[in-house]
Amino acid sequence: MEINGVLNRPYPFNDDLKHNSKISLFISLGVFAFLLIFQPIEIWTFPIKKIIYLLTGFTLSTFLILILNLIVLPSLFTKLFHNNVWNIKKEVLLNLCLLFAISSIDFFF
Repeated sequence: MEINGVLNRPYPFNDDLKHNSKISLFISLGVFAFLLIFQPIEIWTFPIKKIIYLLTGFTLSTFLILILNLIVLPSLFTKLFHNNVWNIKKEVLLNLCLLFAISSIDFFF
């Protein structure tokens, strides 16, 4: 089986507002918990006020990007995100765009 055939298979797009809101919230809270518990950027060396700004900024930027890409864009471009035209290739591309957008915003933050 060739890769192009697999990527063009239909894939259901989840356009449930409640589900996508929960996913956005829990992923953002996961980012917050990860940064707080594992401290990959050595936040304990900063003053408490700066720690709060950093954690809040990373969490909010993740949340806003997820909301934009999972709720706002699909509601604006309904034909593009419709289940009849959604496939594996588009799902992978959406997830890569989410990863790139969140990483870029967090890098500049």
